[in-house]
Amino acid sequence: MINTYSESSLHRDLKQQYATIYGGKTEIQEGKYICDIITGDNTIIEIQTANLHSLSPKLLELKEKHKILIVHPLITEKRIETYDTEGSLLSSRKSPKKENWINLFRHLRGVYKYLEEDWFTLEVIKISMIEKRIKTEAPVQLKNKSRHFKRNWYKTDKQLLEIFERKTFHTRKDYLELLPPGLPEEFSSADLKDAGCKSEANIILWVLKKAGFITQTCTKNRRYYYKINNQPD
Repeated sequence: MINTYSESSLHRDLKQQYATIYGGKTEIQEGKYICDIITGDNTIIEIQTANLHSLSPKLLELKEKHKILIVHPLITEKRIETYDTEGSLLSSRKSPKKENWINLFRHLRGVYKYLEEDWFTLEVIKISMIEKRIKTEAPVQLKNKSRHFKRNWYKTDKQLLEIFERKTFHTRKDYLELLPPGLPEEFSSADLKDAGCKSEANIILWVLKKAGFITQTCTKNRRYYYKINNQPD
């Protein structure tokens, strides 16, 4: 099958689910790219379980003739299963890492310039999954050389367990609704931290400013303040 040599179970299952929901065809050639799904109204659906930024070249070419829906999971619950090289289960544990809606801003850094484009829609799903790993005798680097430090395991698959919640983002209002309630009209990173955003505060401000959703208004005590821009007509 075309373009599925490195496809995880998570990606494959979501692709089949969304093809069924939208009545689309999978693995369709469009220009120089293979699209996950193309629907009857010529909308392209891309399942992106990793870095959204890597989609940019594909988006820039396909947007000329298609509306595009990106489906992106937030990992709310993850179980890590580690196997030996013979396939025997060595350990199974629950990962302490949990993503929530505020964490979505980290993922938006690579696509901030498209957030208000008419052709761009993002559907985010909260999921639980299993990450499968193989334990190695010695620390190893990955084939794509992405590790800063070698580790004695590598991932072999990601499997979908459950979808808990879905949210669709298409307008400025959709993204701004992620902000915590009760922020003052002019707010700073400290206000976001006080409202529970903590480590995400500066990332939130960066994304919203780059996207044109907020404007810096002033500086007080060496702290930048921002206000939300009006929704365009």
